[in-house]
Amino acid sequence: MSAHPHHTPRSTAARPSPEPSSVERARHVWVAPSARQVDLRPYPGLLVTWQRRDDGWWAYVVMLLPTGALVANWVPASLLRPARGPSPS
Repeated sequence: MSAHPHHTPRSTAARPSPEPSSVERARHVWVAPSARQVDLRPYPGLLVTWQRRDDGWWAYVVMLLPTGALVANWVPASLLRPARGPSPS
């Protein structure tokens, strides 16, 4: 028996099963620091989901800043590049 009365062991916990069409795969990306400073070294990121807005596509990205901080934020698609191979210079 669990010490916490509302704790359900993971092996028996009910897990929601999303519709296959709604499941998105996370992707590794490079995130430009800003539209004005695209020549700076990009941040490594993990694209979580997309959102269509009036001004175009935006991505919710978890990124690692040079300071070591982990940040999650919405960024415009124009600042993203697919991560294939080593970091771009």
